[in-house]
Amino acid sequence: MKEINRRLFMQQLGLLSAGIGAVSILSSCYDDRLDPLTIPEKPFEIKELVLRARRLEQNRFFWETLLGFTVVDSPSPSQYTLEIGNEEGKKTRLTFRPSNLPPDLEATFFPQYHFTISIPTNQIEACLDWILSRKAINPDTTEEATIPLWKDYLNGAEIVRRNLYNSQSVFIQDPAGNVVELLARHDKPEIRDGAFNKDMFIGISEVGIVTRDIRKTAALLKDTFGADEVQGSSNSFKPIGGATGLLKLIVPGKPWVPTDNELAVSHEMELTIRHSEVLDPILLPQSGVTIKTVI
Repeated sequence: MKEINRRLFMQQLGLLSAGIGAVSILSSCYDDRLDPLTIPEKPFEIKELVLRARRLEQNRFFWETLLGFTVVDSPSPSQYTLEIGNEEGKKTRLTFRPSNLPPDLEATFFPQYHFTISIPTNQIEACLDWILSRKAINPDTTEEATIPLWKDYLNGAEIVRRNLYNSQSVFIQDPAGNVVELLARHDKPEIRDGAFNKDMFIGISEVGIVTRDIRKTAALLKDTFGADEVQGSSNSFKPIGGATGLLKLIVPGKPWVPTDNELAVSHEMELTIRHSEVLDPILLPQSGVTIKTVI
């Protein structure tokens, strides 16, 4: 009888230990204090992103009124530049220009991009609440406009966690169709206190680049700027850069995270980055992307 009781006790103890282990694993998956991630320290410091866009008036209302960014340049009604960030040296510029596609083609093959705006590490939940609360009447349509939110198509999460990159993100979409990631990094903590507002946005830190020749593009970026691949690279996706600036190379037809149906397609884009010297503009292979440099 004692032997039976001992075995039952050991079995219960084993089940309890397994249960504790499972809870520990689950807890670690949802712990905001993730382990630091070591990635190369050769980031692309992005200074300006120039995109083609449709629905330019609705798009301007979205970025200027709903998100609250200041238009710092508008040489014509169909072209404008916004400034993102409130710290000197970290500010970035986002410029929209008209699509250069014929109207009949633009309806189904409109320019669509994926890029990332960084926010403080401790503000991801506040950012989500702020995004969900934003609304305003569009004077052109007299309808109430809100900010569309992309949920993770796999689990419906509003805050998307990526343990590999030690980060959490909220994804939104503007009227032009761009998938915009609002990213809180935990490997490079930047803490800011106070209520979330547009001044919490730090700047553009990642840009998706669609290319049919990922290997050649990655080699060109490494040879020119000394930037390496980071974790998560594959034959169809290669993030190049560092903790505060990535160029995410992706093949055409692959879905943009976190969607399963917003497919990557190459369109004309101009990207300006900070570099040790000013180089001639570089056209990335089979992508339509031109990179310019400033000191």
